[in-house]
Amino acid sequence: MLVAAVLFSTSTSGYAVEPNPHHYNFHKDGYAQDTKHYGNDTTTLNVKIGTTPFGQRNLIFTQTDTSGGKMVNSCNASTMTFAPQLDGHVRTVPYRVNGKIVYMEEFCKSYKYSSKKYIAAYSRERRDQDYIINQFITSNTVKVENLSLNEFTLSARGFTKKWRQSNKKK
Repeated sequence: MLVAAVLFSTSTSGYAVEPNPHHYNFHKDGYAQDTKHYGNDTTTLNVKIGTTPFGQRNLIFTQTDTSGGKMVNSCNASTMTFAPQLDGHVRTVPYRVNGKIVYMEEFCKSYKYSSKKYIAAYSRERRDQDYIINQFITSNTVKVENLSLNEFTLSARGFTKKWRQSNKKK
């Protein structure tokens, strides 16, 4: 998902830097990204076209957190349910996308070279998936707010072309 896309905030000390939603465009990099800075802590939300754990093409939101320049655990499995089909923990949570509540399924993912975990999320319900994709098709930017009340602004420029290209790869 979604990713983001996407849960625990870092320290609220310091001051959040305004996002630059046009820095990462779908047409150039294949994903969109927004980063918030809180003192020495950073929270980044990425969204890319990907495949859910169940093999469906969807937008995957991921949130990564760093503190003092080092990756930290974003995933708290004690707040989730174990899902044997994912060999991990999962939960369904509301997100706000361009002002509308949608439900995302969050699950824990491991970093490639670390024991630290982060949250990945995607919309499980078809109506929520259709809404989110439509927002990226019809808008220049998409605002995503997660449970930690972080609001991210993601660029949607170039998304339609990437979405169509991803469908042809099947």
